[in-house]
Amino acid sequence: MHLFEFFSMVLCSCFIFLTACAPPIPEAIVQSSSADLLTDADPFHGGEAERPDIIWVLLDACRPDFFCYGNPRPVSPHIDALAEEGCLFESHFAQGLWTKASVPSYMTGKYFPVSCLDFMDYGSNANCPRAVPEDEILLPLILRDNGYHTVLVSAQVYISPRSRLYKAFDEAHVFSPTDGSAYVDVEQMMESINGILATPREQPLFLYIHIMDTHFPHILKAPFNQWVDPAYKSDAIAEGQPIQKKGNHFTAEDKAMLRALHDGSILASDDAVGDLMDTLKKQGRYDKTLFVIGADHGDALGEDGEIWGHEDSCDEVAQVPLIFKGPGISEGSRIDAFTENVDIVPTVIDLLDLKTNAKPDGKSLMPLIRGQEDSLHDYVFTRWYSCGYDKPNGFIIRDQKYKYEYNPVDNYEALYSVPDALASRVPCAAVEKDTIAFYQNLRKDIFEQKWNAYDALEKLYHDFRFTQDFLNDQVSTADLIEIESAMEPETALAWGNKWKWMNDLLWAAPWMGDASPLQFRCEVPPGRYLLTLYLPSITNMLDHPASMLRVRCQSDTHLSEIKYAMKYELEYSLGLVEAGVVDVPDGRFEMEVQTGDTPYWSVIGGFRLTLAETVEAAADMPDDEQLQDQLRALGYL
Repeated sequence: MHLFEFFSMVLCSCFIFLTACAPPIPEAIVQSSSADLLTDADPFHGGEAERPDIIWVLLDACRPDFFCYGNPRPVSPHIDALAEEGCLFESHFAQGLWTKASVPSYMTGKYFPVSCLDFMDYGSNANCPRAVPEDEILLPLILRDNGYHTVLVSAQVYISPRSRLYKAFDEAHVFSPTDGSAYVDVEQMMESINGILATPREQPLFLYIHIMDTHFPHILKAPFNQWVDPAYKSDAIAEGQPIQKKGNHFTAEDKAMLRALHDGSILASDDAVGDLMDTLKKQGRYDKTLFVIGADHGDALGEDGEIWGHEDSCDEVAQVPLIFKGPGISEGSRIDAFTENVDIVPTVIDLLDLKTNAKPDGKSLMPLIRGQEDSLHDYVFTRWYSCGYDKPNGFIIRDQKYKYEYNPVDNYEALYSVPDALASRVPCAAVEKDTIAFYQNLRKDIFEQKWNAYDALEKLYHDFRFTQDFLNDQVSTADLIEIESAMEPETALAWGNKWKWMNDLLWAAPWMGDASPLQFRCEVPPGRYLLTLYLPSITNMLDHPASMLRVRCQSDTHLSEIKYAMKYELEYSLGLVEAGVVDVPDGRFEMEVQTGDTPYWSVIGGFRLTLAETVEAAADMPDDEQLQDQLRALGYL
């Protein structure tokens, strides 16, 4: 035997002897030595416990105005019961002040995720897909990979069959109104929801329910209209919402009505939550279900006499409710530390010990729920709409003392004291320069870096806007275009067979001359693309509407007639209008544009080629007229 082997045997014998003689380690010491070990508050770590069903109820445009959050009206008895049996987060904030930004963010736990919703623009497709990073994974896909059956039930217009979120679920039920309404209310959705809950299955269930009742307009039935004064007739409010977007002068009675409408919508949604709870109790599954109650953003209710909806950056829009209830959640706890919607996905991953490659930006809330930490965030971040999803947009950073705002479009910068309530905003322009610099550094060092990482992702669409440089380089018939200094047509202009370029738009007047066809060409990666055209919808321009034209692509002999004239009167709207799917096998795209018919102007500002597979619908889509009806009723038109 070698000397090394001899000493090894001796050491092993000594170790075995000492281990056998050592006293047992107290159980309490074992449990407190690591947060990852199995505890009563952590039933799923270790993989032995059966994973619970998950029901996530999302209330669109809902403020944290439940009774359990301090509303004096009893608007939420069932949600209050969930809060009493679970955990309520008192200082919770959304990362997007509009649905298109917020839903992708909380579904991935990322501050700047790739779009997963349908980006229709007033009934057309304006999708902006990019290559999705490997560590950015939608929650239904994470749960599917961990053995869940995932089901979507939604009345949100942007979660359409061509959206990536819709396609991420095993089963999807989306509800679209056919009568010109803004949305299908939750009462009509309950039959499908109850059918899903009644279906026998072996897998645990993830059910995501996106309710629109808390979004304007609030059309309330009895008893949910109990706080609306039936005798009061408002000059500013009709059919459940204000009659105009801007220029409002709400009276005290108007403000009371807006608040009563929102409270009634919460009561209606709470009633549906109560039905869910009753069904699960009858099935014996209530205590085995993880509930998540939340919102994508809030709403201003005219508190300042003017502003309503969710286009402002005040706390009434940014702050939202969040309640967790179920296995592994401490009962009856309230947490006042800052939390964010991006924390929801990492919390579910941590609580259920899910295996995934996802790396959310948010943080698990379990250390707060377990009482191991007092705080996770020194500040919260929110993105507000200023120039479209695929642009930086406004940055909001809020801590316990100030709220900082920055808009990269015009370098707007502001600082407010908190809470930043709409009716009592306190600008803090005179604070020390070091204070402003602190927020500027956070913005530049953290959130602009995250935005830059997103912006570096490969675009799966290609925009071609009609700037002068593009027209000079990409139009073989540039001699048919005249450059005008005017911003829009004037009566003195002579037309003939020329197109006029004004303010990045090409104009032709078919009733004043037969403008010759224009030939466009560009190069894109070979593939199959959805072609959409940038067209304005104008009700009246010198007594004529806009826009109508004809398009022929590649070697096609067929001319497609494209018209963008809104069903509803708008002074001006520039949107993307679908012109069909085209194959570009060699990477060379060619398009001919001809004028349309009188009385329409023929106007076009460019085109977009979007990789077709990213926008193809997984089920039937509503037609454009139906979508226009719905978007108008929602207040988007």
